[in-house]
Amino acid sequence: MIGFGRIVNVIGDSFFWLSFFLLFYTLVGVKAQAYTYPLVYDDEGRMLVDVHVLGQGPYKFLLDSGASHTVVYTNLPIELDINAIPLRSKMVRTSTGRRPMQLYDVGAIDVLGVSLQLGATPAIPFSRDARVFGIIGSDLLKGRIIQINPAKKSIQVLMDPPDDLRAYKKIQGRYVGYGSMAVVLQIDGVTIPALLDTGATKSVLNTPARDVLQKAGAALFPEKGAPTIQSSTGSARGSYLGVNTIDFVSDPQYDQSQPIALARTPQVLISANLPVFKHMGARNAPAMLLGMDYLSGRNIILDMQRMALYWNAEKSP
Repeated sequence: MIGFGRIVNVIGDSFFWLSFFLLFYTLVGVKAQAYTYPLVYDDEGRMLVDVHVLGQGPYKFLLDSGASHTVVYTNLPIELDINAIPLRSKMVRTSTGRRPMQLYDVGAIDVLGVSLQLGATPAIPFSRDARVFGIIGSDLLKGRIIQINPAKKSIQVLMDPPDDLRAYKKIQGRYVGYGSMAVVLQIDGVTIPALLDTGATKSVLNTPARDVLQKAGAALFPEKGAPTIQSSTGSARGSYLGVNTIDFVSDPQYDQSQPIALARTPQVLISANLPVFKHMGARNAPAMLLGMDYLSGRNIILDMQRMALYWNAEKSP
């Protein structure tokens, strides 16, 4: 067998070592580039990003870390004159239930520096905000590191967490569902897992969480009436519950983990027995959706590679 050195001339050898040096320099000496994209909020305080569909746009899509899949609203096929796939539908789950949705051959989308072939995609009913044409789910967010800066109205996609994290507290999460992240909260001293749900306007406790918090001293507020939680598949009624403190558990695997304050003044939370909790495996166990009423306006980093949330306690102006 002829050795490598015998068949490579001097120029080839030089090119090989130059390439090796550049590769080593790239891996060791250079910080991977971050890409910045515009960020706006809808009428309910949820994050919207620009998406190009079939080379057209941009169209605003909702950034929804709690959604399993990227989908479109029915106004997008109307806007782009995309025909429905005959006799084909798909059962779509949302927080309030499930129902069949017509499928459309949407094709390629470009968002946050990534091209994704959607193919046969369910179209769910119009968003209440006419500017919004779809939902970016955890199938696209999976494995990414996303830094959100409300003051600069920007979202960055990073290759690695920033070097300077002094302004942040790290909360170790875990993988749930199809690529979403769950963290652990302590509400009035009661430990409750919470799904990070940037698509939810309000945070919601399930019924077992409400019951255990009531036993710990939390009070219902029937005089406030019964809140209604709405989604594309219907609505659900709930109740209001008053609590005093909400903390993140920085590392649920470590007994001496220090709490990180989320709210240290009395709060009124919503409780509802939503179908989404069943799909989270929390039909009979305490659980919560942590929505944009607590996440909005914060400088946060969602590390979907390592399942970690970096939390800046200061709200952006």
